[in-house]
Amino acid sequence: MIYIFRQLGLLLMLVLSSAVSLAHPMAPGLFAVEQSDDQIYNVEWKLPLKKVTPSQPEPVWPDFCEISGEVTSGTEGTGRVNRFALNCNEPLADSTFAVKGLDSEDAGVLLRIHLQDGQRYHQMLDAAEPEFVVPERQSAMSVLSHYGVLGIEHLIGGIDHVLFILILYLLIGWNRKLLWTVTLFTIGHSLTLSLTVLGIVEFPVWLVESLIAFSIVLAAAEWLRQRPDTLFKRWPGLASGGFGLLHGMGFAGVLNEIGLPPADIPLALASFNIGIELGQLAVLCVAALVHKIALRTLGTLPARWVTLPGYVLGSLAAFWFWERLIG
Repeated sequence: MIYIFRQLGLLLMLVLSSAVSLAHPMAPGLFAVEQSDDQIYNVEWKLPLKKVTPSQPEPVWPDFCEISGEVTSGTEGTGRVNRFALNCNEPLADSTFAVKGLDSEDAGVLLRIHLQDGQRYHQMLDAAEPEFVVPERQSAMSVLSHYGVLGIEHLIGGIDHVLFILILYLLIGWNRKLLWTVTLFTIGHSLTLSLTVLGIVEFPVWLVESLIAFSIVLAAAEWLRQRPDTLFKRWPGLASGGFGLLHGMGFAGVLNEIGLPPADIPLALASFNIGIELGQLAVLCVAALVHKIALRTLGTLPARWVTLPGYVLGSLAAFWFWERLIG
């Protein structure tokens, strides 16, 4: 009976986290500014075609900058993109970039500024903080905090990564074995994340994302089987570390999109990985808390009700696998 209580609480948490993540997708816009000449900056303004709110955000640049040449528009993937050049007759230091019209329910817009001298600035703009002032130079502490927060947000906002961590908890429980199992998962994804971002290894995105979904299918199936001779039961560290290699290439996607500061690449990579680790620990702590509450509050339920969410999550991950593989 205690076994039912334990698993039911955690599975309910999984279902709720799935529903929340699906209802509020992480689909931020992009405001990219890249210097190509002394006074010329190429701008890419991208918003998702499908939005949670009807708001119409607009980019704002310094007064001393003006559009030069033609504005091109088009649809790329799931977003609508405008591209144009800005002619700025002053340096960008101490100037303000912003996005107006953001709603509190919007996922926000990622501001990305790349200068010719190697300085790079990345800031998530939202309704609460819609502006960014370009500093004279990005400090090491700024790099550390920005990429660390980015790692936390990417882990928690990625439903497939979160589900894999939670299924590891279901398989192993809250004990010392879970600690080194998750640690090996961290080592695995840190390795491939760094190698992928640095361009040393490269795999098709569709294949990586498909295999990440498959890792969830396999983990869910092994939890449902509840046998001692399964891969995750016999060699949990080996299994989590191996699948961590796949998840690392998935984590690299966000860094490939926003880029790394050339002068602080090791620091940015380290802080991003630390952020992911902190995100994992946060997920596990919430799982343990809900687990404890569930043990005290849930009544007796038929065993088939307990296993149903496992089939649902496995089926959801299987759908992702085929969708990503074919799409």
